Amino acid sequence: MKKIWIIIKWEFLNRARSKLFLFTTFLFPIFLVGILYIPTLMMEIEPGNITTVALVYEDPISSLIDRFKEKVDSSFRLGNGNPQYLFNRMTNEVDAMDSVAKKSFDGYLFIPNDILESGVVNYYSHSLSNIKLYNQLRRSLNQIVIENRMIEQNIDVALVGSLSKNIVFETFEVDKSGLASEGDALISFFIPTLFVMILFMTIFMSGQLLLRSVMEERTNRTI
Repeated sequence: MKKIWIIIKWEFLNRARSKLFLFTTFLFPIFLVGILYIPTLMMEIEPGNITTVALVYEDPISSLIDRFKEKVDSSFRLGNGNPQYLFNRMTNEVDAMDSVAKKSFDGYLFIPNDILESGVVNYYSHSLSNIKLYNQLRRSLNQIVIENRMIEQNIDVALVGSLSKNIVFETFEVDKSGLASEGDALISFFIPTLFVMILFMTIFMSGQLLLRSVMEERTNRTI
């Protein structure tokens, strides 16, 4: 048994000095955490160019569309103060689809007359990789549609908005001296996750190597 521990110690020290062990133990977990965090970081980056969107709709819902455009224009702005979205009306989907294919527009939004009843709209784009873009359009249009439904039912939109206002949930960390400081949820999640992944990779990589070395040593002794 004593000799087995000597072998384990020798194998561990020998493997721990290798570049592969150092990479898989320290750099690979950081790489994995980066893969998880970078998409979230990219979602927070503000766009630098105006997004052009064609709108396909009919006259009966023109007032709803006007409110939708006003909502988007007031909510989303570029860093230089210009509107983030530029809307243009098109009469039919065929022309809109052709314009998107030729990249005259970044995308087009088809809004049917029965949107208040069906709640279904279609967004077409030559690239759907920018999730933030069409989520902003979806949320804005969804809010306008809900407000229109409430207006049709004689519900006070301002009162509903006031009653459904979200609370502000602030977090603070208390140290050993009893002082409170504003907590950082990202750091609180990132650091423990990184250490757990490093520990996992260390056990996973070294455990296999050590077990194989011990088995080889015992096999050689048996032979």
